[in-house]
Amino acid sequence: MVQLLGEDLTVAQTPSTTLDPDGDGGTHVRTTVAEPGAVRYTFDAPDESVVTVARDDSVAVVGADGTLLAGFAEPVVTDATGEEVRARWTPVEDGPDRIALDLAPDDAERRGADSTTAYPLTIEVHLGRDVVSGVEWGVREGGTSLAVTPTAWGRASGTTGRSYGWADVVRLEPSADTTVMRNQFLCHVDGARQKDTWNLEPWRPDISFIGYLLARCNPT
Repeated sequence: MVQLLGEDLTVAQTPSTTLDPDGDGGTHVRTTVAEPGAVRYTFDAPDESVVTVARDDSVAVVGADGTLLAGFAEPVVTDATGEEVRARWTPVEDGPDRIALDLAPDDAERRGADSTTAYPLTIEVHLGRDVVSGVEWGVREGGTSLAVTPTAWGRASGTTGRSYGWADVVRLEPSADTTVMRNQFLCHVDGARQKDTWNLEPWRPDISFIGYLLARCNPT
């Protein structure tokens, strides 16, 4: 049993699992699977929590108040030859106070029914909760700018991070909660995720999100 994000996490049905903190509040979970079969990542969560699997195979564990309790990035699975193996998250309720995720590798679609997978498999999952680690006001391009620093997990969090990251910004800086600032945030998440900071300026024009995308997040 290990501690993750304040919850108890166990990994079942696997011979070898390591956890490496990313130094930014998240954790890399690396699991070795010796033979075919589902891998179950199980952790305690409050009652009425909900597990949502996004289209990009990232996962959100959301509390009754709508806050993100934990997020799972898309799993990266490779076989003994280094070939990538397709995998899917399947949420499973495992009692009233526990939520589980079954990860069932399924490479038949990509390789064909007659192909075989070289075991052991290595499954790598990046987990976290906070998409944003900090915000700081400054001056950029001659005007006020809010520098938003994403966490390591936030950069890898996919659709889950996009859906819940703005709440982190507003929690850290309530005055940033405007349509202009939110559109810039989403634009950076979609198109500039790896930048050191996501710089949001309140003086940018109030145009559509598509307009921000077309202007590469910086319309004038």
